This record gives sequence, C-alpha cells and structure tokens, in this order.
Amino acid sequence: MGTNGRNAWTWLSLGLGAAYLGALAVNRSLRDVQGRSMSPALEPGDRILVAPVPPARVRRGAVVVVRDPRMPDRCTVKRLRLHTEDGLVVLGDNPSASTDSRSYGAVPYELYVGQAVWRVRPWGAIPT
Repeated sequence: MGTNGRNAWTWLSLGLGAAYLGALAVNRSLRDVQGRSMSPALEPGDRILVAPVPPARVRRGAVVVVRDPRMPDRCTVKRLRLHTEDGLVVLGDNPSASTDSRSYGAVPYELYVGQAVWRVRPWGAIPT
C-alpha cells in the first residue's frame, strides 16, 4: 500500500473517531422523559435533546431541564414560566401529575441544565 492508501486510512480513522465523539456528546445530552408531568406535550418514553443554552437566553414557555432542588441528582423536565432573582420558576404542563415550583419554589440558576430543543418519540408510538 502506498502513501495515498495510508493517508486514506488515517483520514477514515480520524473521521470515525470524530463521529464517535460526536455521538457520545449527543448521547450525553439526550434525556428520557419519565412521568406525565409534561403531558400531552411530552409523554413517558419520549427522548429530548438538551442544549446548554444559557438560562438568560431561555424564553418563557420553553421546555427546560433542571435538577430537582430537593434531590439534585435527579433531573426534571418542565416549562419555564418566569425568571426571578432567586432562579427559574418552572411548571409542568399537567398540574395534577407535576411536582414543580408550586411545591419547591424557584429553582436556583446553578441547578439549570439546559433547554430541550428536539423531541424524539419512541419507535411505534402513536402521535397525540
């Protein structure tokens, strides 16, 4: 194999490596929706792509991911209602199934994870 063959394999290896790292980055920002707090907009089993949009740029009505102030290891998906000095006021679309700022107040800005920018329904799911 000549020099051109080695160069082709080098570029192919670099391309595959970049694709793998890109997939890892996307996979880390994919979140599974659990529970019915955002129903009917988001249903259990849906996946959302979360972008690290700065909280100051997120507008009212956007779907955001925040860490639960009571259990910071747990992330929740809610709709942004309001920015305050204390943090973000977030509410679920389905009040009867949602624990949100009505229960725990504004979520401190440091518990903000990102904004949902894309939803993927599970294979075979029937759109509502």
